[in-house]
Amino acid sequence: MYKDALDAAQIAKERLWSKYDRKKGATTSKKKFTARIIEVHSGDQLSVKEINSNETQRIFLASIRAPRKGNPHREIPPEAHGIEA
Repeated sequence: MYKDALDAAQIAKERLWSKYDRKKGATTSKKKFTARIIEVHSGDQLSVKEINSNETQRIFLASIRAPRKGNPHREIPPEAHGIEA
């Protein structure tokens, strides 16, 4: 049932992003730059300040799985280094 609905939607090209360009990649125009890390928000997010322009950017790292902090209400313990991440 799900597979039939999925196939029908793909054939009809429903719910496609009209202006999405897969080849474009990241939203920034610069591929390389020199920066200093000013804050680590989590295991896959950090803020950096470019050396040349003093511009601050928030960077999100792809395909990184940060350790989980746990949840004391659900009795789930933190993973190793979860609190530091």
